[in-house]
Amino acid sequence: MAASLRAGLRQAPDADGVVVLLGDMPLISPGLIDRLIEAFEVGGASAVAPTHGGRRGNPVLLGRALFPHVARLSGDAGARALLRAREDVREIETDEVGVVLDVDAASDLAGLNRR
Repeated sequence: MAASLRAGLRQAPDADGVVVLLGDMPLISPGLIDRLIEAFEVGGASAVAPTHGGRRGNPVLLGRALFPHVARLSGDAGARALLRAREDVREIETDEVGVVLDVDAASDLAGLNRR
């Protein structure tokens, strides 16, 4: 995951922030992405993350201030630990359960289709 994040950041060298969408989370709405961007544009946050039922989820918007930290990540953990360690991550509550659901197996996809 860290290698993918680094590769993505290299494609956006002048961006104020990037939205990181995970490919195994098919229930993310365009409206949620708009809300992340709007919350980031207010200022004062290094990142914006959605929450559902008090649980932090994805996608996240990573601000430019985090780019050097993300560039030093390695392994399969992504930016989760980095975001947990920061006090300036803005959380936005959403009723979209898709922010905490992912598809890791065919049975997961079947469960989503019954929603």
